Amino acid sequence: MPAGRHALAVLLLTALNAAARAGGPKPEPMFPFVLPWDDASANAPDVSGWLDRPAGKLGPVVARDGHLFTGTKRLRLVGVNLCFGANFPTHDDAAKVAARLAKFGVNCVRFHHMDMQPPPGGLLKADRRSSPRTSRAGRRPSRRRRGSGSSRRSRG
Repeated sequence: MPAGRHALAVLLLTALNAAARAGGPKPEPMFPFVLPWDDASANAPDVSGWLDRPAGKLGPVVARDGHLFTGTKRLRLVGVNLCFGANFPTHDDAAKVAARLAKFGVNCVRFHHMDMQPPPGGLLKADRRSSPRTSRAGRRPSRRRRGSGSSRRSRG
């Protein structure tokens, strides 16, 4: 459809929609739909029954025919992303968050930006250069020197 006809069709449909709404009944007022962060009660949005408990009971996750499986059951991942201080909740808050995530069927969590700050919001030491647990007695990991390129492998 040429651009002019397309614009005319959109304008006509918009006008018809506005005319239909003007004469019709007013929509019902909306009501608040609140999902408290610490609510793990069994109610309408609770899909925790879809999760296999305990995690891993069907075996490890494997890729087969382009899909993920645990045992013979196909696996669907429902994930969220936690950032910064959300990666380090208190013990009481962690139990509430885990229950809420399970309630909504979440079975995969990405812990993001947990290595950008010193504790309690991250894993870095106060010097912001190394993690509290390093492999060489607290020394900063060595970096590979970049030379003239002679040590690089050539792709061929």
